[in-house]
Amino acid sequence: MTAKRWAGLVALVLVIVSVVLWHGRFSADFYPLDSSRVGPNLVASVVQWAIIALVVYLAYPPVRKAIDRAVKKHTDELHEKLDKNAKLLRHVIEHHPEIPNKDRDGVDLTK
Repeated sequence: MTAKRWAGLVALVLVIVSVVLWHGRFSADFYPLDSSRVGPNLVASVVQWAIIALVVYLAYPPVRKAIDRAVKKHTDELHEKLDKNAKLLRHVIEHHPEIPNKDRDGVDLTK
């Protein structure tokens, strides 16, 4: 396994261990705080949102890059197939003049 896979596996194990160890603390009052908007709860809400925003801010670039790579990998294969089909269509149009060169909407297929 590569280093990235090991790092991902370690992160997953840490999350699972954290949930198991602190399961009692993740109650209804953990997030979001209860709706009694007194001073300590307001401060705690601001701190929680700041932590969540920081985690999202730090996690977004690598996650976005991973999603972009996955999408690009799958769409590159699709683009290759579409280019191959377009080339085949141009070949058929060039070598078979008896076939009309326009599709049903009147768009010229030779371009």
